[in-house]
Amino acid sequence: MATSSDGLPLSYGVPTSLDAGSSFAQLPLDPSRAAGVRRPEPAPLGDMVMLGESSLPPAAAPRRAPSHWCASRRYQGDDALLHLHEDLLDFWHAFRPTRAEQAARNALVKRVRKVVADSLHGADVKVFGSFSTGLYLPESDIDLVCVNTGLEGASKKQRARALHSLAGGLRGASWRVSELEVVDTAKVPIVKFVDALTGIAVDVCIETKDGLVSSSLSKKAAQQFPA
Repeated sequence: MATSSDGLPLSYGVPTSLDAGSSFAQLPLDPSRAAGVRRPEPAPLGDMVMLGESSLPPAAAPRRAPSHWCASRRYQGDDALLHLHEDLLDFWHAFRPTRAEQAARNALVKRVRKVVADSLHGADVKVFGSFSTGLYLPESDIDLVCVNTGLEGASKKQRARALHSLAGGLRGASWRVSELEVVDTAKVPIVKFVDALTGIAVDVCIETKDGLVSSSLSKKAAQQFPA
């Protein structure tokens, strides 16, 4: 393929006058440039930019140096894969949970666990999703499932009734919640709310253990393949 002086391709699979040996080598790319055909001069348009060849810059502008997302970091060498690897490590270090964030989430789960035990007659709470695997971001919510409720295998209507009871317990808790909502028409009915103290969103379901299984698999994979 023919290339220009800056190394860029002049065509993509289309023979040009620079392609030696091509049966189309003598054909011009632009029919208006054929012998005997004169291109009309562009009409003057006042202060508007002319779209003729004279308006094009004589040469391509020099390429600017690549910018860095983090001003304090400069990666050495030209290995793109190594740069990507270090970018991912930097992202992980920048957004990994702090001790304070972990403690605040643990305290929130403890508060919810007490409300569940009071509202659902001794039921317990298990954590699944990104918080349980440690792969959560600062804005991630907390996914909880109520177990030992006596509702395993119960109908969606029975679970929805229990979720409304749990919502009542959350409204009457000594700590404040906001945006409390019972979504009882979903495939997996949940109670969702936002903790007013931490601003963390929480989703609670009943006896739906698929998330516990997938979270356990994710933990094993993270231990086996930490990278």
